[in-house]
Amino acid sequence: MRAAGPVLILAVGAVLPGCGEDPRGPVLAEVGDSRIHASELRRYEERLAESLRSREAGIEGRRQHLQALIDKEILIREAAARGWDRDRGMRRRLEREWTRRLVQEFLAREVDARITLEEQEVRDHYLKSGRDRAVRCGRIDVGSREEAEEIVRLLEEGADFGELARQRSIHAPTAAQGGLYTGFVTGDQMPLPVMREKVYPLEKGEISEPLPLPGGSYGVFKVVEEVTVPLERVRRLVEAELHREKARVRSVELGRELREALDARPREDGFELLAARLESGESSFSEADLGSVLYEFDGGAITVGELVDSARENYREHSGDVREQVRWFAESVLVPRALIVQAALDAGIDREPKMAAWRRAREHERLLAVIRKEVTHDVSVAEAEARRFHHENPRLFLPQENLTLDEVLVATREEAVALRRRIEGGEDLRLLALEHTLRHQAVPDSGRFHLHEYEREAHEALFEAAREAAPGDLVGPVEVETPAGRFGSPPGTASGDRFHSVFRVVESTLGAGPRPFAEVETRARAMVLRRKRDAAFYRFLTEVRQRHEPQVRIHEQNLRALARQEGS
Repeated sequence: MRAAGPVLILAVGAVLPGCGEDPRGPVLAEVGDSRIHASELRRYEERLAESLRSREAGIEGRRQHLQALIDKEILIREAAARGWDRDRGMRRRLEREWTRRLVQEFLAREVDARITLEEQEVRDHYLKSGRDRAVRCGRIDVGSREEAEEIVRLLEEGADFGELARQRSIHAPTAAQGGLYTGFVTGDQMPLPVMREKVYPLEKGEISEPLPLPGGSYGVFKVVEEVTVPLERVRRLVEAELHREKARVRSVELGRELREALDARPREDGFELLAARLESGESSFSEADLGSVLYEFDGGAITVGELVDSARENYREHSGDVREQVRWFAESVLVPRALIVQAALDAGIDREPKMAAWRRAREHERLLAVIRKEVTHDVSVAEAEARRFHHENPRLFLPQENLTLDEVLVATREEAVALRRRIEGGEDLRLLALEHTLRHQAVPDSGRFHLHEYEREAHEALFEAAREAAPGDLVGPVEVETPAGRFGSPPGTASGDRFHSVFRVVESTLGAGPRPFAEVETRARAMVLRRKRDAAFYRFLTEVRQRHEPQVRIHEQNLRALARQEGS
């Protein structure tokens, strides 16, 4: 046996009797009394990110993936032997996650699954929510109500809005443009609540009354232009909002049903104890205090300890005295959640194989995080290490190549050329985008959309065309290929066809050099720390592999048969 490196016992030729009949597939490896089946390896590989997959081809790649599952099993066993699986913080987080998962699953079945949307409801909400119309506004901000009233009077007498804005508006982002915002927005996209309420309802050409604004200034607004927004452009937003509204109504009904079905009832002695302690300024509670019951219901109870733990994460300011706040928090947060969890348990949701597997997987993920923390907690990084790393790896400190574009995407080059000529002639690109673009995600923001570096492969043509352009430059037409089903194509164009883009660069970081150490010191330290922690963890894993080696058996023949069967 070799003295260095991890050594695994290979059970060459070992095939378990009858294992082919197991729906989980043949056993590929054993770790003590645990078995790793072919189905587990397949699921692991399906979920594995491409960057984490083995670079080895064929059976060697499968062997490395299998080793990762073996490593997970022996690490969990090592953690249990050291008592790390009893980490209180980990257990609390796991229980919180499990509670949220039960609540989500129950609500998905009892709320979301029961909601239907009729077409007429969608159309009615589309009109009611104001998403059928987008407006472009002008704005003049001044320092007092009196000056704002003077602005209104001058406008009513025929003064030019743009000239007044350039001369007197203190709103820097729009004053130089004659007070005009650059894009079209629907009501819920208005930047201020007072604008949603008082400006959006105005007709084209109408002027608002003086409106108080944050910071003490006053604004006078004008709806300069408006366009119709077709339902199909905003259908997803409308349906999502309507679904949320119906879900809120159904959730309230469900709460009442559960209160009655589970007979939820408060325990005034528990509330009195908690309120008295809080009113006296005490912040510590005995074990007996924490176990005092605030609410009882069929199948369970809510204790003072649960309220204290939950309040640390969920508490929101509430007017009123301490007793009112305690009662409000219990009624609005604890009781609904506890009743839903109890209803989920009564329905056996926690015992369903899918849910039980989810809990085991989350427990293992949490435990692996605890292991890494325990193994690497004393690793640190000096400034000199971080500085040297920054100097030796300049490419790692290049800013991400991101783009922000105002774009019109159309089906033919002829349309794109015509639109470019209109833009060069002075027409507003974003208005044209609202009317013509086929890029759905850009419609709500009048053609503006953002491209991140990770999206380069899907938008390579746009990245290359923008590389030599500066902010403000108009580019195109650029031929782009779009994913099938991504855009709504006009009649006669195939889904996944080639389209044509005309765009103006708003912001770009293409071609920027490395950022200086002073700006990225925190990131450099984090990268070095991660590498040092990875090295410390791998040393620990190597030791654990050697210690658990006698418990590990790989069924080589089954692994080779699986590789042949699946052509890998």
